Amino acid sequence: MIDQQLSKIKGKTKLKVSTDGTGGPYILVGAIQVKEVTDLLRANQIPHTVDDNAASGGNESISSINLGHADPAKVQELLDSVA
Repeated sequence: MIDQQLSKIKGKTKLKVSTDGTGGPYILVGAIQVKEVTDLLRANQIPHTVDDNAASGGNESISSINLGHADPAKVQELLDSVA
């Protein structure tokens, strides 16, 4: 899946599951993609929570989709399959 917010700046950039930190895997997405990504996760029965106030990226807010104990590699594979 393409990160629509970064693609405006850098060209096509894929969404990435991050595993840094101690809070478990997560995906940072712009507000315009939260519904699309969470719909995909729900359709594939991947539990998640959304923190809508994760950061501000200039004119657009950035949400963190927390994946809890989901397998980051499987989630990344799913995101990559929806390019």
